[in-house]
Amino acid sequence: MRRTLLAVLVTWTVAASVAAAVEERVFQLRYRPASNALAVVEPLLSPAGTVLLQPRANTLVVRDERKVIDKAALALALWDQAPFTYRVRVKLYVASTAKDAGSVVSDPAPELGAEFAQLFHFTSYQALDDLEFVSQEGSSVEASAGDRYLLRFTLRTQPGDPERVVLGPFELTRRHGTATPAPARPLLRSTVSLRVGQTAVVAAARSEQASRVLLLVVTATREGTH
Repeated sequence: MRRTLLAVLVTWTVAASVAAAVEERVFQLRYRPASNALAVVEPLLSPAGTVLLQPRANTLVVRDERKVIDKAALALALWDQAPFTYRVRVKLYVASTAKDAGSVVSDPAPELGAEFAQLFHFTSYQALDDLEFVSQEGSSVEASAGDRYLLRFTLRTQPGDPERVVLGPFELTRRHGTATPAPARPLLRSTVSLRVGQTAVVAAARSEQASRVLLLVVTATREGTH
């Protein structure tokens, strides 16, 4: 009988100790929506941890061990900052592999590099436009590109990584005249993900064997950094 009572007592003491280690903390977000903060907090939780979203108050209630909550607090402090501003540059080219006698062979665009030219064997590059946008996270951009195209994208970043810029959906559409009632299908619809200072090249062509393709060379920098 004594052994049984001792076992029950030990079990109750351990359970009480575990329960005491669980804490609850409320995080009030200033700049970012609490719904987006779930992606920051949830990967940090222990199996017993929970997070409660309160959209109207823009708060999160995290219940977990103290060390987990401290990690969540640090992650949220780094993430919940005023939206960053970025400068996005998009250069539009027509690249051709045509080998007609009258075609003009030109040097590749310098930002593409020699390796790019050797890989795709383009013989000429025609610059159509050079666009530059200053935009904050979450902002959408729409602008004419050359005389015939329309460019659209929304700028976002990955949670906790302001050096990673995501442009999506990234669309290039052929512009119609005013007499055309319906918008055309995009020539290009993709997601462009690149790090600040990196160059991404996106191509649009009718087929893999097409002799002419549209090239969009995309770069991004973050304002206020050197």
